[in-house]
Amino acid sequence: MNRHIDFNVELAKECFKHGDDVVWIGDDFASNLGTFINPRDMKEFYFPLLKRQVSELKRSIGAPVVLHSDGDLGDVMDMIIDAGLDAVMALQPFCGMDIKKLKNDYGSRITLWGNINISDLLIFGSPADVRAVVKETIGIAAPGGRFILSTSNSPAIPDIPTGNILAMYETAQEYGKYPVEYKVTTENYRNYIKKWR
Repeated sequence: MNRHIDFNVELAKECFKHGDDVVWIGDDFASNLGTFINPRDMKEFYFPLLKRQVSELKRSIGAPVVLHSDGDLGDVMDMIIDAGLDAVMALQPFCGMDIKKLKNDYGSRITLWGNINISDLLIFGSPADVRAVVKETIGIAAPGGRFILSTSNSPAIPDIPTGNILAMYETAQEYGKYPVEYKVTTENYRNYIKKWR
């Protein structure tokens, strides 16, 4: 694993010579039920290595480092933040990742990225449903910064009606301009949160 980290850091340095501006660590380590490996083992074996990699990348390149993992990350969010990451991408409400709780608990320490449900809302919801949830999500997570609106994981484009994709983007353009200061008085987004454990 240490050799793997050394290789990744050198690879990132080479990529940045050609214009890259962010490091993306794509490392799914959770499912709907939580992490694939027991969080205690991850704390001992995985996160010290991730922390070393993030530290080396920031020291040598000075760029933001983003972690991608969908699934239920609830048991390891503090470890993700402690590793020094700048953002965590693909926050998935279908796995219990409630954007309001995430913003309250972690929103000042890491950029939250995602949370528009593709498993249900974007595929089966109406454009009005999508607009309501996107507006709420922006209103909850964007104030104060450190939020990037996106789908909860890679969208299955053929399954998502074009009208729903457009509703997401148009609502983001309308409500996603800073400063975001409107009050959220509804919680339609809660219809798309599912806890599996």
